[in-house]
Amino acid sequence: MSVPSAIIYGAGGHARELKFQLELEGASVSAFVDDFESGFLLEGIPVISLDDARTRFGGAAWYVAIGAIAGRKAVVRRLRDLGHVLDSFVSSRALISPRASIGGAAQIFGNTVISSGAVISDNVIVNFGSVISHDVAIGANSFVAPNVTIGGHVDIGNDVWLGSGAIVRNGAPGNRLRIGNNVTVGAAACVVGDVADHSTVIGVPAKRKD
Repeated sequence: MSVPSAIIYGAGGHARELKFQLELEGASVSAFVDDFESGFLLEGIPVISLDDARTRFGGAAWYVAIGAIAGRKAVVRRLRDLGHVLDSFVSSRALISPRASIGGAAQIFGNTVISSGAVISDNVIVNFGSVISHDVAIGANSFVAPNVTIGGHVDIGNDVWLGSGAIVRNGAPGNRLRIGNNVTVGAAACVVGDVADHSTVIGVPAKRKD
């Protein structure tokens, strides 16, 4: 990828990780945007307000780097309402099938694998070292933490959080495994069956947390 100048909306850990990767790709990060605190430097980059960023860097590529799903959704909606086109980030250090589909504003970090037939929807983050096997669909706004492994023929809903090191067993062509909308899968959990909407599952095998 080639990005000459970038604005990162967010100033937390995820924003710093995205900055690191953008710079590896040859991009220059002009500013972080923070709604709550601005006027200081973060890793040598100014943290400024949204209005200031829009005035000074209107032609830059914009990325939303907020891990929390609800906050990221709200910021993406706000920026799009203001007319911004949000860029996707796909690391050159990721292994991605030409038969995979990557949605708008998605972020695919280094050392990930996204295999044939996978569909990554709008505003999804796939973090370092995760493996998305063939024919997996991940719904909008979901967050895949580092070192997650998802077997083939799996449907993952919208607004799903998959914790670090989680494993999702493969489904089958006529019997896809389904994780519903607004689900949280705990770190290192092993999902071996369908998960209902609005559930939190933990453990090995993963079970619903009451």
